[in-house]
Amino acid sequence: ILERLNRRICDQDEKTATLLLLTLDPRTHEVCLVNAGHCLPWRRNAKGEVSELGGGRQGCILGGIESWKYEELR
Repeated sequence: ILERLNRRICDQDEKTATLLLLTLDPRTHEVCLVNAGHCLPWRRNAKGEVSELGGGRQGCILGGIESWKYEELR
């Protein structure tokens, strides 16, 4: 999805955007994250502990590099 959106935005001169796409599988409670240049997300667990998600990977902004391959993290 992000790679197609990125190509469309690259076709627009001088347009860029950041996007963080998160999906949750309600059966397995697994989160899938794809980051397109957005700030890294944080999560708070049931004990109130806060940690950064995404392993420090932000990816390229949408509209930045037309051939960029976005990485999915789980």
